[in-house]
This record gives sequence, structure tokens and C-alpha cells, in this order.
Amino acid sequence: MREMNDMDDSKRILVIEPVPTDAELIELQIRKSGVPLTVKRIATKDLIEGMLAEFLPDLIVVDNAVPRCDVPALIRKGREEHPEARWVVVSGPGSEEIAVESMKAGASDYVAKKSINRLGSIVKAILEAPPRRRRSRRNRSLPPLFPHLQERTNSSDRSLNR
Repeated sequence: MREMNDMDDSKRILVIEPVPTDAELIELQIRKSGVPLTVKRIATKDLIEGMLAEFLPDLIVVDNAVPRCDVPALIRKGREEHPEARWVVVSGPGSEEIAVESMKAGASDYVAKKSINRLGSIVKAILEAPPRRRRSRRNRSLPPLFPHLQERTNSSDRSLNR
């Protein structure tokens, strides 16, 4: 685990990557975003839960090949416990299926390792997204305020589709 650039106004990024050289490359690309950052790196699944609660990251960048780790399940659980945190999945060759499942689980984006130079711009876009936009994704699962209007709309949609 390593901490860099401990600034009060910086965005907190957690990198979960088991291969040290890949973790260094990911951190280098993240820093190219130009956003003030504090980065912590961990390499094993065992450290993830405690770090999410202790560090409270704004963004988690996770390699989809962390040993003994179901990344889509980790993202689902992480989004339940820390809904404001965003997730980016780094995927190696032949792991597109896991990347797709991770997106369905709530990851904001993914990047293939062969295109890792895109990571800085992805991180910048996610971290600079207006809070309202980030909240709106979370609010999509809230119950409607006016259920009777929702039912009328659903009835109208069904009659149109006949």
C-alpha cells in the first residue's frame, strides 16, 4: 500500500492491482489527469473492505484479475456501502466479458490494459462530473413520487404496444 500527494482538497483514488509494475503504470496514467490526487494502492482482496471504509475513495480503479476476487460482486457491494464512489475497471486481453459484467454492476467505465493511456482522461471526466449528474444515476432506483401517475403512464404504454 502506498500513499501519494496527501493534499486536503485532493480527490482520493484507490488502486486495486496485484502486479506492482501494472500498479505503477496505472498510477502514472491517473496522475496525467491533472486533478489533485491522493492515491493509495493495494494488491489483495483481503485489504479492500477495510480500505474502502478507512480511506473513503472518490474513485476506485480495479484490475479485473485480482486473485480470488469477483470484481462485479465487489463493485455491487462497494456501491451499496459507498454510493458516492465511482469505479473504473482495468481489463486485460480476453476479459471483455468481465468488463461488461462490471459495467452492469455499476462501474463508471473500463479501460483495456492495451489502451491504458486513456485512463487519465477517463479519471478526469469522472472526477469532474457535476455532482447532480452523479446523484441522478443513484436516484434512478428510487420509487416514483407519484405512483398513480406512473401507473397511468405504464397503462398508456401497454395500450400503445397492442
